[in-house]
Amino acid sequence: MRTAMEGVLPNEVAWNPDKTDPARSVNAIPLMRSAIAEVGRELAVRPTAPSRAAYLEMPRLLADLSPDALGGTRKFGKRLHALQFLDF
Repeated sequence: MRTAMEGVLPNEVAWNPDKTDPARSVNAIPLMRSAIAEVGRELAVRPTAPSRAAYLEMPRLLADLSPDALGGTRKFGKRLHALQFLDF
């Protein structure tokens, strides 16, 4: 597709590796960031760890879920996979 668009689209558009659609994600990304940080806060104060927590580096995951770590990121995939794995 990129090769087919050569000469039709500018190279910076055709070869842009970022697939995020700004029109759709401008509102969703801050909400995702906020929701993931909230899940991290809830995980941190749980009296017992989720059943699968032993399979993950929980201190590292909790650090990755902090608002500071989420800062300006738009990529949540690995964090979401870890949270889905925890099944809490």
